[in-house]
Amino acid sequence: MKKSLDQLVEEIFQWQQATFLDSTVEGRIKHFMEEVEEYTDNPNNGEEAADVFMLFVAIFKNHNIDLCSEVESKLQVNKARTWVKVPGGYSKHVRET
Repeated sequence: MKKSLDQLVEEIFQWQQATFLDSTVEGRIKHFMEEVEEYTDNPNNGEEAADVFMLFVAIFKNHNIDLCSEVESKLQVNKARTWVKVPGGYSKHVRET
């Protein structure tokens, strides 16, 4: 049986807390950025995507941010926005004035 997202996030967080005792917020974010760069170089590599995900969720969990609630809330904000394509192959929301 697959774990829920909350269960997986908790397992990742507990493992990182026990394994990387001396890590700092700055260090975790730097490591996250390094993994994002590795994933950018290999966007079809599932292991690199998993590294990014694990570091990302642990950073949020470490700061007692309820990631699921924040994502649900932000999704509603983003759905209400107007989006335009920009050079570089992605879209940005139109800034309200």
